[in-house]
Amino acid sequence: HYANDSNLDFAVLNLDWYKAFDLVPVDFIFKVLHELGFGDVFVSWIRTLYTGIESALEINNILSEFFPINRSVRQGCPLSMSLFIIFQEPFYRAVVASRVVRPLRLPDSTE
Repeated sequence: HYANDSNLDFAVLNLDWYKAFDLVPVDFIFKVLHELGFGDVFVSWIRTLYTGIESALEINNILSEFFPINRSVRQGCPLSMSLFIIFQEPFYRAVVASRVVRPLRLPDSTE
């Protein structure tokens, strides 16, 4: 309503990250962590947690063979949501830097 009442052009971008965690390349996350200033020790901890991991499926109380997880963050891991947000950060920074899209500052708020 604010943009309409103020005669401002605006758009809303809604991204549906279908199978979001399956699409997160962990090597890219390591690179982004470095670019965001996370130290080598911290990145090596994350690398240790997300390199060489395996998983299995349990269906009807039968456990499958273990298989490698090579390209994504793990479903159910408490760290995965934070890593997914970090994965998105370069996209958000590119949008802001493009100057085509600007944040809408609402009255009584910062953005």
